[in-house]
Amino acid sequence: MTAPTIAAVTATLDAIDHALTGAAPITVVDRQGADDYDVIRVWSCSASTAAAFVDQAQTRADLERLELAHAALRERYAALLTAAQATYAAHRRGSANPLGWLRDELAGQGALPPDGARPADYRPEADDAWSAER
Repeated sequence: MTAPTIAAVTATLDAIDHALTGAAPITVVDRQGADDYDVIRVWSCSASTAAAFVDQAQTRADLERLELAHAALRERYAALLTAAQATYAAHRRGSANPLGWLRDELAGQGALPPDGARPADYRPEADDAWSAER
């Protein structure tokens, strides 16, 4: 007995799918790994299966986009943390301008508070009395 070919199996599955759903087969091209043409696959399936495949591809794209956004956020956080540490170290050493580190990093990220901003504008529990004591 010989093994069935992929085409024979696909045709059988298409016939079963058509009998169950009444939908005509749709050809789907999976270009997973856009630069690697060895992984392109083509097959026939029902409309519902094709829709699920498109949803999966969209989910992969969303996940990639979120991973890039998360990496950028981690990078910004790391830069702010090191600027805060440098600011504190400069203050402890008696630097004439300890806030320069933090000011430059905030300005570089477009997050420098406007003139006249108060600590309570950013942290409700902070008030001018608390800031003056420290």
